[in-house]
Amino acid sequence: MATATIYPSDSDTVRSSNGTFTTMLSGSSLVIHTSNTNLRAGQVYSASVYYGYEAFLKFDLSSIPSGSTINSVAFQTKVAERIAGVGNENIYVASVADFGTIDTADWRNRAALVALTPM
Repeated sequence: MATATIYPSDSDTVRSSNGTFTTMLSGSSLVIHTSNTNLRAGQVYSASVYYGYEAFLKFDLSSIPSGSTINSVAFQTKVAERIAGVGNENIYVASVADFGTIDTADWRNRAALVALTPM
């Protein structure tokens, strides 16, 4: 059985922000957050503004031959820094999507995140 290690070919964080928590969750003032090399996920409250972060990793799977059977996948991440979140709305889901270029249209509100099928 062959084994392959595949690293992300692209990654970014989409940020939502608003003075109202529920509006921020729905996706408000969306921007691609690229201030550093770390991805962010979760929520932060700072200076009367709620910030929500959704991280996206893109993998180029073209090296896997069409029709191949994948028996297992291992996915590792490392938490570089933990910042206290707000509310109880932290939802972490690893799912598969063919989203093309990472942009603000990739933001998923709470209902859409809950509806995703985890890997």
